[in-house]
Amino acid sequence: MKKTHTATRASIAWEWLVASLLAANLLWTSLCLGGVRAQTQVWTSALTGAALAALLLRALFSRDPACAGGRARWAGHWAGWCALPFLLYAAANALWVTPVRWLGERDWWQWFLIAATFWIALNGPRRRRPRQLLLATILLLGVAAAILAAHQLNGHPAWLMLGRAQAPQYAGRASGFFGNPNTLAAFFALIIPPLLACAWQRGAGIARCVLCGYLALAFALAAAATLSRGGLIALALALVCWPLLVREWPWRRRALACAAALLAAALAFCALWLASPAARARLGELDGGLGEKSRVILWRASLQMTASAPLLGTGAGSFNTLFEQHRPEGFCDEPQWTHNEYLNTLGDYGIAGVLLLLGSACVIAWRCRARDSDGVASLSLAKSARHAPLLLPDAFVANAGFARGLGVGLLALALASAVDFHMKIPAIGMIAAVCLAEFIKRREAPAPPPDATAAPCARLWPRRIFLAACALLLALLFTRAINAQRAEAARADGREKIDTLALRATTTTAATAATQTPADADTLRTLTQADALFERALSIDPANAQTWADHAYSHMLQARARQASPDTAAQIGHDAEQNARAALALSDAVPEFWLRLGVALDLQGRAADAGDAFARALRLAPASALVWYHQAYHLSLAPATRALAQSALDTCLRLDPGFANAKNLRQQLDQKSKK
Repeated sequence: MKKTHTATRASIAWEWLVASLLAANLLWTSLCLGGVRAQTQVWTSALTGAALAALLLRALFSRDPACAGGRARWAGHWAGWCALPFLLYAAANALWVTPVRWLGERDWWQWFLIAATFWIALNGPRRRRPRQLLLATILLLGVAAAILAAHQLNGHPAWLMLGRAQAPQYAGRASGFFGNPNTLAAFFALIIPPLLACAWQRGAGIARCVLCGYLALAFALAAAATLSRGGLIALALALVCWPLLVREWPWRRRALACAAALLAAALAFCALWLASPAARARLGELDGGLGEKSRVILWRASLQMTASAPLLGTGAGSFNTLFEQHRPEGFCDEPQWTHNEYLNTLGDYGIAGVLLLLGSACVIAWRCRARDSDGVASLSLAKSARHAPLLLPDAFVANAGFARGLGVGLLALALASAVDFHMKIPAIGMIAAVCLAEFIKRREAPAPPPDATAAPCARLWPRRIFLAACALLLALLFTRAINAQRAEAARADGREKIDTLALRATTTTAATAATQTPADADTLRTLTQADALFERALSIDPANAQTWADHAYSHMLQARARQASPDTAAQIGHDAEQNARAALALSDAVPEFWLRLGVALDLQGRAADAGDAFARALRLAPASALVWYHQAYHLSLAPATRALAQSALDTCLRLDPGFANAKNLRQQLDQKSKK
């Protein structure tokens, strides 16, 4: 008896350990701008690895319940294996299909983090209280997001976590700790329906109903403060569809409830329209077609890319790079993703990837639906036999209602993902994975805890060898991922230092050309610090082509800041050329890398070779104002081609009339032509 009690306490301790690690990971990743920065992802990956390690250790040293006739615990929950086919295919795609492998690996790791969180939530905390810790953590994040949204709207519109400043395009909109109002709206759309389910739950106490209803109302107001059209419409559609999912209701009752939900949504939108001038402005943009013009452009480009490689896709993480070939004239935004999760996945991974991902979702949905059908049949039988309390206790009914709320929240997130890239935000993907795991668990009949007193199997070595192999593979994956993220964090810090120079860059006048000013000294110091960060990043991960290109860029800026002599400039250009060619060796599909090579060759006086590099960049990005500016600058170096430089500047300013560097270069060329 004492041995059984000790084993049970050990099992509970393992569950609390895994749940605590996962809760800490959710808090850390969410509060650090949703985990989009590489600096944050280092610790996100480390915490995920620690939780997986705890699960493996528990399986390795625990007794096998299959020996007592139970299900083998080490095999894991059936739903956790559904993501494996897509993960294997996506890994192959990132290794052999994508033209930007370092970006493909990063995109694959985001999918892996979601799948790992899903696996941890399924197989780690199985008892009620550790699972409640995860749900309470998500609820706490919702409260924090609502408070921060109120803080931003109360005279602090530019405030963000980690000392960052809000982008001007989001002025007047709440973004919480995510930094993106659309992401915050999607987060609230995910957690509001479960709260409503708790508020309407049969048998719940009055205090619980009031608290959950109050929180749902507060979160709805915070979601409205984001002014996210896609998020709010997705939430409204999911709530309208909710009555249709209540299978134990007759169709007439479902239709009436659906109509009531639709009326409530219409009244809420009317109230928002009347109460908020900002909301009227946002909806006015929608009527005028201005707000969604950019998304239509991105979706059209994504479909064109998919048509070029329909089966396997253009490669993981390749959209932002290949978009340059489809950029329309006058479109100056720098999109990173398609702003449609489904088109983004279709474009990157092709039909094969979408079918694998869709197949996994269908398997989970079908098995959960089968369990729901069993529950409805049991409910009908219980009512006919008048033994509902005996066959269906309150816990079962509560689980069914809350599970349905989780399902509606996941539906709202799925609808919102049709107009944004929410699953590319690590925190949103991880929270959705936890909610999906809880949804699946509540659809299942509660399984009895494993028998801790069962005798161990005589043949434990196959299981231990398998688990040891899994541990070794995961150790290699996490080591590679964390090193890549550390390197990317150093690169991002170095690039941020360089980008700050653009904010205070001024044209060097003739009076200061021969003398180094304090501003030049500050510039050189900043560039030296950036160089050190790039070198550190390359020492950790030399496979990141963007780091090589940024290192080349830093060399070029140093040549300009030093007002280097021709010999010194040629030497700096040679170093920059080596870095640019290293980037091109990893990928020749990025226009920026060819620009870096062209500028490096110009520093060495190799105009013909530089012209070939700029021509290659123009073929890859024919509608990029930045590429045309570099072409114009290259042509302006020789008196014989200055007329062509003027023509290139005309094209650049037609594509982007506000390009300040192009205007400055045109003034310089006009002055030279007058002389």
